[in-house]
Amino acid sequence: MSGQLTAETVLCEWCGSAFDDPAERDDPRRDANGEPICDQCYEDEFQYRCCWCGEYEEIEHRHKLVVVAEPQGFRPRIYRGIYRIVSLPYYADGMIQGWLFAHALKKICPLPEGIDTRDYPCGHLCRECQQKVEGGK
Repeated sequence: MSGQLTAETVLCEWCGSAFDDPAERDDPRRDANGEPICDQCYEDEFQYRCCWCGEYEEIEHRHKLVVVAEPQGFRPRIYRGIYRIVSLPYYADGMIQGWLFAHALKKICPLPEGIDTRDYPCGHLCRECQQKVEGGK
């Protein structure tokens, strides 16, 4: 299905839903092919939510730091805190469980107050929160 653009209707190329928000309809985001994509599909595919401030960030900024909310691994164990990703890959993801590789991470600080650790054992920070953690670098 092609994103259909008329004076009244704009459909998301990815999910097919009509854009209800006038701002989204008048100036929709575009995918790599130039087709209209709704905000929800864009967030799901091209952004992530910062586990500290809750803002959305472009996905290319995700793999600099990792927030560990629950201890991970067996030996060596990776404890709660914020880690710099020093080499790739830094994780493996199975169908039921994922793993972090201790040799690919360097702990830089404990978890600051206010980080949302309810939903996932690990998370990522937006660029602004990364700068807070790294002291404004």
